[in-house]
Amino acid sequence: MRKGIKKTLTGVWITLATLILAYIWGNNPDMFFQPPKAFSNWLVDMYGSSNAEELADLELLYVFSCSLLIVSLLTFFAFILRKTMKKDSNKQ
Repeated sequence: MRKGIKKTLTGVWITLATLILAYIWGNNPDMFFQPPKAFSNWLVDMYGSSNAEELADLELLYVFSCSLLIVSLLTFFAFILRKTMKKDSNKQ
């Protein structure tokens, strides 16, 4: 049962942290890194944006995807670090 709770809490953490990061990033785009111009142009061409509303949808998808990737990687590294520290403390 404890494993199920841990997985559920991890999922809730990733969801909430992703939404919060995407909200902050969407409202303050200058605080975060900007993609290279060539990548932005390629992404717009691949998405096929023909008006400003579709471009805003693409921006939302990009920010949300990057936020999900960042939060997931940081969570993964935190779990690895915790596991390593726990293993090292048991050796002593």
